[in-house]
Amino acid sequence: MSGGYLLLIDHGSLVHWSWALEDTDYTTAEEAQHDFGLSVDVWRPSQAQRIERLATSPAGEQATAIDIVVLLSAPECASYLRC
Repeated sequence: MSGGYLLLIDHGSLVHWSWALEDTDYTTAEEAQHDFGLSVDVWRPSQAQRIERLATSPAGEQATAIDIVVLLSAPECASYLRC
């Protein structure tokens, strides 16, 4: 069976107009894979980055936001994935 790719995107920062609590913990790229319950034996990171972008609030305010982007690859498809 052939493998595949999985793209994970998560919040990596707080912008001041957000409803998130000030003490919110944001995941790292490595933690994102673990938080989704993806086995490191099956899913291997191809890319893992923190990407900064300009975010705009509903009121037009702008701030820098960080996104966590992880591209995982599975060289061979595991039976439970039904590939």
